[in-house]
Amino acid sequence: MHPYSGQLLEQAWHLWSLDRTRPRQVNLRQAISCAYYALFHAIVQEGAALLAPANPAGLRANLARRFGHRPMREVCRQIARGAAIPGVPNVRLVVTTPSAELRRIADAFHPLQELRHTADYDLHATFDRLRAELSITLAENAIKDWYRILSTNKDEAAAFAVSLLFGGKEH
Repeated sequence: MHPYSGQLLEQAWHLWSLDRTRPRQVNLRQAISCAYYALFHAIVQEGAALLAPANPAGLRANLARRFGHRPMREVCRQIARGAAIPGVPNVRLVVTTPSAELRRIADAFHPLQELRHTADYDLHATFDRLRAELSITLAENAIKDWYRILSTNKDEAAAFAVSLLFGGKEH
């Protein structure tokens, strides 16, 4: 697992574990936010590593900054609805439909992003420990699925990363 992503998951669990009897909203909100960002950065960092060489220095980091939250959400929505990996024209994948792991990642990404928006921006919303725990677990499982794809199906991982990078639009 990418170190930053792993640290974000650890931080999410740490925040979740605080104040067991009367959890503070700020800790639950930050735990949810950390869970989303752990998934986001796992996908982005490993996707950039898959698509760009380590040299010249800075190329991979520059590519990673090109991934956007909104385009990633839209691609994941399409995959979650059962579509093929969008926006990768003229690429023949060994598997034409997304794997079960990729569908689970797509299914997790959008709700985690929405929950993170609510946790970060809607100060009238309240959260409980169970909701935060489910969010962290969902992110953790999606990250495991991403690493499973990276180790077993690099073609699918690369097509997914390209699709996320371009927002599913054919170029």
